[in-house]
Amino acid sequence: MRKIKNFKINLKGQALTEMVLAIPLLFLMTAGMIQFSLFFLAKTTFEHACGQAARNFAAGNLDTDSFSSQIWENLAADQRLFNHSSLVVTQTSAQSLIANSFLNQTGSLGSFISKIKDSLLNYNGYKWIISIQYNSLPLFGIIFPNGIAVKTELAVLKYPSKD
Repeated sequence: MRKIKNFKINLKGQALTEMVLAIPLLFLMTAGMIQFSLFFLAKTTFEHACGQAARNFAAGNLDTDSFSSQIWENLAADQRLFNHSSLVVTQTSAQSLIANSFLNQTGSLGSFISKIKDSLLNYNGYKWIISIQYNSLPLFGIIFPNGIAVKTELAVLKYPSKD
């Protein structure tokens, strides 16, 4: 067995090459994580604004005509993150899921179930499908030049008042 004395491996050039290749990838991954975090924060803000508008509608403080403007106002400082002209609110009537699915399967039990369905579980209200375009941040702008579509769905069920 032979020993080699004063043997040194010079790794300075190799380490520098690896760092030159690795650092831009690490920065790109970090920037991507930050951009995705900001996108999900904006999405959560949008869903919260929609929920606030639905709560105002359920409380009777808002009518269906001003629903989309209330969503835009609830976005407040985050309005700059979204495209106002792309805000689309589609409204349909909502029915109680319990009354429509479960009790429809029990029709053979007679008039008792029918009375329960008609009087106790006869909810109605509105269902909204709301979509808006998220303005992409600089890194996302390369991948998504037209922005990212954000969509949410919510419903307000009300027991009918007997006037």
